[in-house]
Amino acid sequence: MADNRWGKRFPTELSGRFGLQQTRRHGMIRDVSLFGLQISSSVCFPEGTLLAVTIPGLSDQNITLEGRVRWHARLEQRGMPNKRFGECYMGLQIVRFLEGEGAFRDLCFELCWEHAQKKKLERTVH
Repeated sequence: MADNRWGKRFPTELSGRFGLQQTRRHGMIRDVSLFGLQISSSVCFPEGTLLAVTIPGLSDQNITLEGRVRWHARLEQRGMPNKRFGECYMGLQIVRFLEGEGAFRDLCFELCWEHAQKKKLERTVH
């Protein structure tokens, strides 16, 4: 399967809320980029669904955005590291920010910096 994403995604573990119009469901933000993110939860929404997403309390400001589900998959295999059996994973493309766009961009840049430092360290060790 071809990866058609714009921009590299960086792994993270952030608690978030999401839903169709109100953010009532809890999920984990598994990775982020300037253009999208991945959420894991017990519930899957179909491709094309527009979801509201809130990431609370980063930099003393909530991040609230709308994202469109581009793909989803339910984990059907046990024993995968850092994954829960039956968990749904959804990739969202950000449509627009309602609040905290600057805080989200800062988060992406911080994760990018951490990733680069980790890769640099790996190269010096080998």
